[in-house]
Amino acid sequence: MIRFLVGFIFGGVLSGVALTVAAILNPLAEGPVAGMLRSEPATVAAPTSAAAPAPEIAEPVAPASQPEASAPQAPVTVDAAPSAPATETAPVAEGPRLTAPDVSESAGAGLGGGGDNSPNRSPSAPQQVAMAAPTVGAPAVDTESVSVPDVGGPELDVEEEPLEPAPDLVEGDALADNAIAFGGDTSRPMMSIILIDEGGSSELRAGLTALTAPITFGVTADIEGASDVAGQYGGAGFELVAVLPEEGKLALTVDSETEEVTPTIARVLANVPNAATILDPIDSPLPQNRRLAGALLETLKRTGHGLLTHRGNGLNNVPIIADQEGVPSELIYRVIDEVPGSANIALALERAVLDASRGGSVIVVGRVRQETVTTLFSWLLGSGAREVTIAPVSAILQRRAL
Repeated sequence: MIRFLVGFIFGGVLSGVALTVAAILNPLAEGPVAGMLRSEPATVAAPTSAAAPAPEIAEPVAPASQPEASAPQAPVTVDAAPSAPATETAPVAEGPRLTAPDVSESAGAGLGGGGDNSPNRSPSAPQQVAMAAPTVGAPAVDTESVSVPDVGGPELDVEEEPLEPAPDLVEGDALADNAIAFGGDTSRPMMSIILIDEGGSSELRAGLTALTAPITFGVTADIEGASDVAGQYGGAGFELVAVLPEEGKLALTVDSETEEVTPTIARVLANVPNAATILDPIDSPLPQNRRLAGALLETLKRTGHGLLTHRGNGLNNVPIIADQEGVPSELIYRVIDEVPGSANIALALERAVLDASRGGSVIVVGRVRQETVTTLFSWLLGSGAREVTIAPVSAILQRRAL
């Protein structure tokens, strides 16, 4: 009897185990044991319904934004452990899918796309690696390019030719000897107009030499063919001024030594022969440099030339010092074409007439340029010019010396 009961119980256990195994291997099988295992039919239906779209996501035409939909295939394995509810497995499967596109975990993740079928790969990862490559060779290119100008710098100094020996300084009374004859009305205010030829408007020279007004012409000493240009104006009967350049071999700069002044002036006067006066350029250091001014005045005392300097914005005591040394000197009050435009040039000429009326005389400067020359021609024919006497520079300097 006991054996029978033991056999009966053992047989029942084996049958139950067999049915349980069969239900696990075939979750869709119908039967009472399968029904007992699926004790929560509402929650078990969720995985089966979520797994249905899986075949559609496997198609290659799926957009990049839908790879996450394939992840719900993972809940199929929930049936292997019936004790875990289906509602708890869904967040666990979705969590990794949200963080998978993070490329910062490994640089190799973006480089191994050839054999990786995971939809969580980020296409931007290879771009980060490719952008870093050009920066490796950039410093080498910049380093080589910087060395190129260093090679050419010293060659410019080598090409500079040394100065030729200065000609002998011609002593005399240049202001009196080279001044043109003037017989104008000295009872009215006197106005001297200097047009400086800087070498850039050679086509205007022929028309300028036809002027009847006693204009004074300045020639910058370092322009090409300076002596020929001076001869052209001088041959037409106009008075000449030798203009010192602003820079270069014939300039007087703040670095010039006093012993260099006389040779420099000798070269300037050789380039502009028959000049009656010397004109210092705008913004020259001469008015504020007593050392250079003294050396220049000592040289001009020997040649007899007059000296013209610009009024500028500061105090200019050169005429006072020149009077003490016996050198005729005056200030340039205006540069008529400093501000471009015909209206501005005409206005500067009218203001110069007022300056002459107040002080008895005035000296202005312009350049040989088309706009300046055209405006000056028109002004000379107007009423403004009749209020003053147009005179050469020597007439004003000699009048001051009396």
